[in-house]
Amino acid sequence: MFRDNWYALSLEQLTPEELEYLLTNITSKLWRLDNLYYIKDKYSKIGVMKLNDSQRTVLTKFKHNKKIILKSRQQGISTLYLAYNLDSCLFDDGTDAGLQSYGLKEAEKLSDRASLMWEYFPLAIKQLLGLSLITDNKMALGFSNRSTLRIGNFRGDTLQSLHVSELGKIAKDYPHKAKELKSGAFQAVAKNNIITIESTAEGKTGLFYEMWVTAEKKAILGTPLTVLDFQAIFLPWFVDPDCQLFQAVELSPKVATYLDNL
Repeated sequence: MFRDNWYALSLEQLTPEELEYLLTNITSKLWRLDNLYYIKDKYSKIGVMKLNDSQRTVLTKFKHNKKIILKSRQQGISTLYLAYNLDSCLFDDGTDAGLQSYGLKEAEKLSDRASLMWEYFPLAIKQLLGLSLITDNKMALGFSNRSTLRIGNFRGDTLQSLHVSELGKIAKDYPHKAKELKSGAFQAVAKNNIITIESTAEGKTGLFYEMWVTAEKKAILGTPLTVLDFQAIFLPWFVDPDCQLFQAVELSPKVATYLDNL
């Protein structure tokens, strides 16, 4: 619907059709996450983030405010929640959202991605919302609507939304940091607000493993979730299109029989 360079166009430069399309859809968070945020893909090309199957499933199928996600690598969940929390900051005045990553290098990557998303955020919408950037550093992006996207330590802060990336690795390599998250960052989020935790599996010990087992048991038993419980979401490697290769293969009779029986 929009021209390729529409992110750089002012409100006055949009066609009537583009403006009508924008105003019709902009109230949908799902639409915004599928159309407004620019990322650098695996081939280092900058383009609009289009929700993949895993990202769309997490957003549309699982509605609980507190989610714990066990996943394979490179399914885009940390990128999704970076955009999700930035979107909350831009469209909900006075929002404080946070992202916690595995280490300093990973935190810097998140910060760079957030800056890229803001840089390419459509000028027309910045004008429409009256938004400008007032704080810009590796720890936070602060906006003129009193919202702040924080990256790092949140003890003492009050957050409306928190995403923790690779808690399994944090708990395995830095157990004291995981303990700090549990007693600090998690407590910074009010009981009815949003916490998402995602990680690859890192063994059968640590905070992530304990939280996953608790959530998985509730899912298996069908136990109703309270506002303090986490909803278990499993994203295996074989649902990721990047892990699929469609190629004709001749099966032996033994393998064909085995698959037929399955």
